[in-house]
Amino acid sequence: MSTRTHLTGARRSRMYALITVFALGLMAAPAVIADDVPAINSFDVGPDGRVWAPAGGPLSGFDSSGGVTRLDLATGAETPVALSFPTEPARTGFAYPVAAKFGPDGSLYVLQGFDAAVFRIDPATGATERVVNIPGNVGDNLAFLGARLFASQFFGQVVEVQPG
Repeated sequence: MSTRTHLTGARRSRMYALITVFALGLMAAPAVIADDVPAINSFDVGPDGRVWAPAGGPLSGFDSSGGVTRLDLATGAETPVALSFPTEPARTGFAYPVAAKFGPDGSLYVLQGFDAAVFRIDPATGATERVVNIPGNVGDNLAFLGARLFASQFFGQVVEVQPG
């Protein structure tokens, strides 16, 4: 079967629009910034101009080995962020980290996917603290609207988190 038979009408229209944009030179072809990075997902660009991303994702499994990495947009160099968990000294990382977003306070907020919880990271020191557990147990994404923080869980729930 051809690829076309697998596309719905709406998907075909979006694909055609994307191909048209590239063909007319309205948008440059995508350029690879970094290659062979550890399964990054929903990321954000930090005040330092680098991409800050949850690292490990499904590769970290559920054993708290996931972390955060920074990607230099000019060179593609990856630098893992050294995390510390002063209030949870036995913890070494995140169980399936799925999203990282900078808040208006300058902190990086990370959503742990398994045993869903939001963590706040001081980007200067790596000090990390749990802000709140998310109902539903499987975190999916984070978004800020001003100072308001929203988290989604994989099975369809969106909650507002009070980072405090």
